[in-house]
Amino acid sequence: IKNDTADMISSYLESHPFLQEFGQMHMLIQDILKQLPVELADLPFSKECEENFAEGLPLLQNESWQKLLYVPVMQMVQKLAEQLAGAGVPGKLQKFCRELAVYLNENESETLFSSVIRQQDDSLMEQAAALGLHAQTISYLTWLSMTQILSFYREEINNWRKDRSWECNYCPVCGSLPSMAQLKKVNHGSDRYLICTSCHTEWKYKRLGCAYCSNEELEKLQILESEEEPQVRLDICTECQSYIKTYVEEGQEAVYLEDWATLHLDMLAAEQGLKKQGLSE
Repeated sequence: IKNDTADMISSYLESHPFLQEFGQMHMLIQDILKQLPVELADLPFSKECEENFAEGLPLLQNESWQKLLYVPVMQMVQKLAEQLAGAGVPGKLQKFCRELAVYLNENESETLFSSVIRQQDDSLMEQAAALGLHAQTISYLTWLSMTQILSFYREEINNWRKDRSWECNYCPVCGSLPSMAQLKKVNHGSDRYLICTSCHTEWKYKRLGCAYCSNEELEKLQILESEEEPQVRLDICTECQSYIKTYVEEGQEAVYLEDWATLHLDMLAAEQGLKKQGLSE
């Protein structure tokens, strides 16, 4: 992690000591990821890919993208699992990573990869149970590795998307639902961007309305703000009983757009019987 980002996170953790374990693990994993070698190839921005995108198919749901990224992603998952098996992370995670590293060293993992990327949770759970592996750890490490590899392509992907509209409420890159949002100032107010916690893509979305069920009835849309955490609010929809955490400022994205940094707001929402959507880190 860059020094300014690390300083920002460290300062945040000083004022949020109950998040120390999550924050320290986040920085440890990011430092490990940055040191792992990556083999890059040209992304297949084909005509078929463009046609599928226009019809609402996210880029990673194209078979050509999955074939290209399978090997580098799962190689990184194996190396990350090996590193975490001996790192300063909670004991259970060490155990799950050790078991996963051993399996990946001896076996093909294309079906596991496909289940994660295609978000076929039931299939992943069944495979993991049959193999004696922990499904959530497989998913967690796969998305961490995918995000790291996609970071090298981020500018190219953003340039490709620039002239192509995307009005869906799911991620244009991987297809996950968002779990966070950000308001960015413009001349006459602010625009809303949804944030994918699976691959960390952001995309502009309509300013008003539920990000999940598209409800636009104002009497069913509520805002819950915290005096202790004014930078982030909960945008609540009583129609579907869901919420999205929304960062209302700019400049500290390295903290406030990380899901772990506002877990206490998730707990507040859960106490009110609200549902969290998207992938939790």
